[in-house]
Amino acid sequence: LAGFIPGVMIGLSLMVLSFIMATRRNYPKGRLVPLREAIKTSGQAFLGLVTVIIIVGGVIGGIFTATESASVAVIYAFLVTLFVYRDFKLRQLPQLFHGVIKTVCIVMILIGFASGFAYLMALMQVPAKATHFFLSISTNKYVVLALINIMLLILGTIMDMAPLLMICTPILLPVVTSFGIDPVHFGI
Repeated sequence: LAGFIPGVMIGLSLMVLSFIMATRRNYPKGRLVPLREAIKTSGQAFLGLVTVIIIVGGVIGGIFTATESASVAVIYAFLVTLFVYRDFKLRQLPQLFHGVIKTVCIVMILIGFASGFAYLMALMQVPAKATHFFLSISTNKYVVLALINIMLLILGTIMDMAPLLMICTPILLPVVTSFGIDPVHFGI
């Protein structure tokens, strides 16, 4: 829930930025959709939008954890796509499963190597050294958070998010907790 307001702010900021850039660059405009057509399209998309309700409502309502809500949403989306929207046939399932397995394998390999790397970093006492390094620069928690953000921005340009989180979280979490920063705030 801590990410709700920042997420909405980022979403609105991106919409405003897109609008400004499209206006300045004179991008072509789509046709104005009549209200009746918009309502009809929204009705057709409702079953798909229930996926969002399952995820957000399930987590906010305390029904699911984030992982459980994602699993339930995937099963729901699969069933709706198969039986309601009929975007694919049952004979296409092996191809779909093959694509899913390839993607999951890639992610799991990345996470596995990142976990091993994080374990080595813990053995080499990198979190303690990182804490000492950040304390040598500043004792102000806002400066440290700004430095961490800059470091993550640079690392994010050369690494995927999942391994970056797996590597940096065990290293940086002790740093921020030593400054009295709440782990939820750090995670967001």
